[in-house]
Amino acid sequence: MQANISGLIRHYNNQAVLHLSRKTQINYHVHQSRLCCKRIRSILRLARPALINDDYRFFNRFYRDASRRIAQARDLTALIETIDLLISGTSSSKLVIFLTREKHRLFIKRKNLLNSTDFKNQKQEISDLFVAAETKLENISIKDNEITLLGSGILNTYHKGVIFWELNLKNNDCHLMHEWRKQVKYFWYQLVVLEPLWPVIFEALAREFQALSKLLGQYQDLTLLEIYLKEQREKINFPNELAVGLRIITLRKKDLAKRSLHLGDKLFASQKCKGLSGWFKFLLNTIG
Repeated sequence: MQANISGLIRHYNNQAVLHLSRKTQINYHVHQSRLCCKRIRSILRLARPALINDDYRFFNRFYRDASRRIAQARDLTALIETIDLLISGTSSSKLVIFLTREKHRLFIKRKNLLNSTDFKNQKQEISDLFVAAETKLENISIKDNEITLLGSGILNTYHKGVIFWELNLKNNDCHLMHEWRKQVKYFWYQLVVLEPLWPVIFEALAREFQALSKLLGQYQDLTLLEIYLKEQREKINFPNELAVGLRIITLRKKDLAKRSLHLGDKLFASQKCKGLSGWFKFLLNTIG
């Protein structure tokens, strides 16, 4: 298992380097490199109870900071894609014109960012850091009885998901939904890592958490667009269309929150999560 954990992290580290080296479809490959960082961080959370020394703290911070440095490109893409969804869902020609203008502005902004010398230099610096991390990744040490400890790691992530699901049930807001989304995504990735232990069961669970992650991701993208449009309020000459657009975003967010919490009831409800937690402990201890 030690070789698997270390090998997986090194695999995604190398994949991130490969994506950052691409000269075409830069936006796509920057996004893929960030996904590699997220997968690494989910694996680190899974393995945290089994890691020796300060490997978790070092690498978690390392990949978090690297991902943040190139996040702007992904954020701009999320705004563009979310505007496309709003355009496809409206019959108002005025709203379409307004949203298309904003999409064009964002497209130009993203193009200028990706072509800028600063961004290219930053991308190369991050790639160099990933290459340099390879040696340290080879020396990651795992404690004995690591299967049981990995079970502890995935349960920690799951219980954090329960906490944020319950908080959002009481009073969901953008921050709490974002924090819940992160735990759901970590848990989904961790299920994929553990899938070979029991493929049929873990694959089915992973699909459920992937579906929830997608709903929460759409909610987050709408939140980013809402913030962007409000920040541009003084520069926008279409106050009526802006108001309509913000109302549509609010309604869609409410629908996504409702659907997410309903699915969360299936996956995180307190009367059910104890059974799932116990099942995980039994399964992983049995395998171990």
